[in-house]
Amino acid sequence: MTGFATPAGREVETMLLLDVTGSMNYGTSDTDSTPRKDIVREAISSIVSRLAKLDSQGAHEAEGGGLRTVTFAGGRATDLDDLNPGNLQKKWSSIKWAGGTKIMPGMIVVRRTHAHERSIHVERSIHVLIHAFARALSLGWKMLMDVYNEEFGSRPPAAQPVLMALVITDGEADDVDQLISALSHLPSHFFVVFAIVGYGDEAAGVYREYANLAARNQQVRALSFSSETDPSKIANALIQLSGI
Repeated sequence: MTGFATPAGREVETMLLLDVTGSMNYGTSDTDSTPRKDIVREAISSIVSRLAKLDSQGAHEAEGGGLRTVTFAGGRATDLDDLNPGNLQKKWSSIKWAGGTKIMPGMIVVRRTHAHERSIHVERSIHVLIHAFARALSLGWKMLMDVYNEEFGSRPPAAQPVLMALVITDGEADDVDQLISALSHLPSHFFVVFAIVGYGDEAAGVYREYANLAARNQQVRALSFSSETDPSKIANALIQLSGI
């Protein structure tokens, strides 16, 4: 897969939007029970080691720069600030892997938890879960944009760094129409790579969703890492495609 035609001579700011939903605790493949989050952590470790040397603003930041990271799950988004070799272990251990990008597991939990309550309460709880899950990726994307604009928005557009946004997820966006709308209005120096982990029919369906989106937008790419258990392959593919 070819990389992006990024503006020549521009500094690059790479940021990560990371899915931290509960399904990231599931196995990497049908033959390997290693949690997806563990494979992703090792891949990110390789990426931050490379980026710590290339961060366009690292010399001016308290923690020495690195990979600016925003997590999303279950209707919430969290700015982890920069991940780098010196703080990755501590910040990674602070992540709460919970919530969901899919609604069915949430519905099952609600039914079990509220089995003794009236059905109307169950329906209301399910409605809240649907709303929260559908907003998760949108909230994460909005926060990522806010972080970028806070740091670089005061510059003239031509002086702003290229944004290379890496999105690592194992779930389909329930608010895909909003996502398509947001990505269809990207500034010319913004680029997005979706990396899909997991396995089976679900992972294949998620990849198709993002691949279709990428086919309509030259500033978007989608990569499938279905059943991939080698974190170096994930890291190397993302590094190569994004040009970092």
